[in-house]
Amino acid sequence: MTTKISFVNLKGGVGKTTLAVNLAANLAYYHRKKVLLVDLDPQTNSTVSLVSPKEYIESFKKKGRTLKSLYDDQLNNSSCFVFDSVVCKDAASVEKLDLLVSDLELIDIDIKISHLPNNHAIVRNSLESSFSAYDFVFFDCPPNLGTLTQNGLFASDYYVVPVQPDFLSTFGIDLITGRVDWFKGRIGTSASQFRLDYGGIIFNRVRNTTEHIQKMEELRAKGNLRPFKSIITERTAISEASSRSLPVCMHKSGFGWKEVDQMFRNCSEELLSAFQEGDKK
Repeated sequence: MTTKISFVNLKGGVGKTTLAVNLAANLAYYHRKKVLLVDLDPQTNSTVSLVSPKEYIESFKKKGRTLKSLYDDQLNNSSCFVFDSVVCKDAASVEKLDLLVSDLELIDIDIKISHLPNNHAIVRNSLESSFSAYDFVFFDCPPNLGTLTQNGLFASDYYVVPVQPDFLSTFGIDLITGRVDWFKGRIGTSASQFRLDYGGIIFNRVRNTTEHIQKMEELRAKGNLRPFKSIITERTAISEASSRSLPVCMHKSGFGWKEVDQMFRNCSEELLSAFQEGDKK
């Protein structure tokens, strides 16, 4: 079976996209898992972390090879979106890592599709058969709980919350889980095979400061947040790789990159242990 996971946080700047991109790349590169990363965020950060800005414009944006065409089909009653034609295969030259590219023009899609029935189910209803070819599908969701995030959640088995261990970044964790529970309650059991479980928090962009150390201890002590044992510290090698549209495992450069790569490997192994449900050949 395919394991589908949404990466969600209401606050920007916590490294949600960097985490999703590098964990997806690690699962494909080191563990030989077939992984699809779906960039649901109109900011397109996951996209340009794996595809150069020039390639994004020339090979995807201008040719309509983005998720916008999926939503345009819903609005225009058309059938322009064809998964095999749109998907970016072996993104950033990582074998087995595929990417569904986002689009800046999705910024107002919540308004445009607000009148459509079951607008939270567009991604799942349209792409579920394509998802079955993968071991993992990751959804990089916008920093809100709007319709695009709801599409990721409705298509997922689990959601995880990347957090930077400071006051502002962790303040809204209970709000996130509460709003997701509200969403699950609104959809109810009428949705066939709808399953969405809380997968825990992942400490990200961690610095060796008293505030961060104490905040991690405090959150681990709460007992209900299920923090991963693995943590990702803030390193320049991560931002350097992203600026070159590469995951760390492919960039292989920058001060301390091997240590950074090992952090993502540890986290990906923990994720595998927690969520793996089978392999796709």
